[in-house]
Amino acid sequence: YQRRVHGGWATAESVMTRLLPMVIGTRGLDFSWIHIQSALEANINLAVHIAFVAVVFMLRKAEATEIFALRALIGCHCLLPFASIILRSAFDLSPWIVLVSHALLAVPFCIATKQHYEAYTKGRR
Repeated sequence: YQRRVHGGWATAESVMTRLLPMVIGTRGLDFSWIHIQSALEANINLAVHIAFVAVVFMLRKAEATEIFALRALIGCHCLLPFASIILRSAFDLSPWIVLVSHALLAVPFCIATKQHYEAYTKGRR
């Protein structure tokens, strides 16, 4: 149930923040790099959402020794958008630099989730 809810939420977020502006923005004849940037950001967010679904799945069936690490990953997931907002507004950085920093923050989260998932599946065999 939780995976479907998060998957639906991720789909709705992607449609409302990425697809609609792209469809509305492409009616003009001019090319804009904003659409490329939005597509790249959507791909990064897709990887983060998939990793978060895996963390929630593992947390449901986790043993007591794994719960702290999985909760730490959930905390990291909550901090990813906050870090992007801080970089975007407080430091007034270029949108491309914010995109690269968002990717650099998302990669360790996804790698850590992958490692935990591999250990989880190895222990369940």
